[in-house]
Amino acid sequence: MVIKVSLLSGAIASDGVLSIQSNGTTEAISISTAQVVTFANNPVITAGTANGVAYLNGSKVVTTGSALTFDGNRLAVAGSSATTNRVDILNDNGNATFRVGYDTSNNLTITRNTGDANIYLNATQSGAAQVWQLAGTEGMRLNSTGLGIGTSSPANKLDVLSTAFAIARFSRSGAGGSAGIDIVEGSGGYSRLATPGGTSNMSFRPGGTELMLLDSSGNLGLGVTPSADWASSGYKAFVVRTSFLAGSAAPGAMVLGNNAYNDGVGWKYVAAGVASSYVQNAGAHSWSYAASGTAGAAITFTQAMTLDASGNLALGRTSAGATLDIESSGGASTYWRRTGYSNRGTINVDGTNATLASEGALIFGAGTSFAERARIDSSGNLGIGTTSPNASAILDAQSTTKGVRFPNMTGTQKNAISSPPAGLVVFDTTLAKLCVYSGSAWQTITSI
Repeated sequence: MVIKVSLLSGAIASDGVLSIQSNGTTEAISISTAQVVTFANNPVITAGTANGVAYLNGSKVVTTGSALTFDGNRLAVAGSSATTNRVDILNDNGNATFRVGYDTSNNLTITRNTGDANIYLNATQSGAAQVWQLAGTEGMRLNSTGLGIGTSSPANKLDVLSTAFAIARFSRSGAGGSAGIDIVEGSGGYSRLATPGGTSNMSFRPGGTELMLLDSSGNLGLGVTPSADWASSGYKAFVVRTSFLAGSAAPGAMVLGNNAYNDGVGWKYVAAGVASSYVQNAGAHSWSYAASGTAGAAITFTQAMTLDASGNLALGRTSAGATLDIESSGGASTYWRRTGYSNRGTINVDGTNATLASEGALIFGAGTSFAERARIDSSGNLGIGTTSPNASAILDAQSTTKGVRFPNMTGTQKNAISSPPAGLVVFDTTLAKLCVYSGSAWQTITSI
């Protein structure tokens, strides 16, 4: 059965559907037995608010108003009149506090623009996290432990994981000034990793005071800013106040020095005073010194000692011709001392002769234990087989198993000695006797 109601004729028919006609023949609204309402055209509600979203109020009455509007493109809560956002939510004072929309470049924007108010994204469930994805791939996650970038399981307050060489970049816009990272303690103290003065230098500032600086040339200063001249030197230097450790390009030299720097032209004084250097190059080692000079003046180093790649040591010269090669411009070449004793020993070469001398006795030892075999005492007396030569004997030879043997020669050889001095003694093998020269002739010592 349909019940028909005509707005013109008022006719009603019953066939199971209620049909409301606008002109007696054209159906405007129909209601089926399943309570489905069908409109022939979009209905127009003359009462209510334009663009207002209809809802049941507390009295279950269909209501519209400016508190919730939708114009087919933008949803506004609490009566916002903004037209640039897709969702606009206002607070009780009518201020836009939360907006979702697009900027002029069609970028999605979420804003809260009421004074200094905050935006809270709160995951309240235990173990829940806030996850940010891009193109369906997780890029960042915030959980109760910390913020993970490139990792879904942060182990620290900030955990960054990347397969790229550069994990993070920190920069400061605009020219000049400095950019850096401050690590702040609870008490307010901080450490800084920074590039000072707008340069590409790296400054290390524990406690806020610069203690170390790595400049743009790769030179490191500890307690001092490395001289800019190092940048032209071909070295990479670690500078500690006036001292330095520098290395040149492989397989170049390693230099350790004091009060010196290299500007690419040569070595210069850092400050007034003496300078020194130690160089290791191609397996050889050399030690040099320079007399006192003024800051910035050129340094002329004198190489004092060299240990070559073969293990030969040169003192006072630049190369070694033996295991130990010593050269001195004057005086004793070497002094030898024993701790706790004042007397010295020396070896000296004066250009013609070599001198082995001692301020005490000069002792000669031999054998695996270096046992004493002879000595020359401080008076010049030679003792053989005795540690105390007789003061009246220039030669004192002592033995209970051996004697003294004089030069053995024939009579002809004896007589051929040129200008023999008086007292010269030989053993004449032709005569089988000792002979002594009297000053004018050879005399034979006969048995008594």
